[in-house]
Amino acid sequence: MVSNIHELDADETLSGRERLPSRLHLKTADGQWLTGLSANIRAWEHTPIGLLWRMLDWPIIRIFSNWAYEAWLRRRNQARRPDPGV
Repeated sequence: MVSNIHELDADETLSGRERLPSRLHLKTADGQWLTGLSANIRAWEHTPIGLLWRMLDWPIIRIFSNWAYEAWLRRRNQARRPDPGV
């Protein structure tokens, strides 16, 4: 089950509703929260290319895929911040 973070009760959030949009969060049917690359891998497992995404979680590859995800996330979050000069 995937929930809309804006409809969650305060006690259901991982670290506050304001931080949830900064990275992908996925709540599984059994209530487990997955974040970041793990959430992406789980979500993409249900597509025709799910096997390719599961490979990103293999131990040696995970080091590089996690680094790449975090680098992309930093760039994305910087691009989403409003320009303070406006």
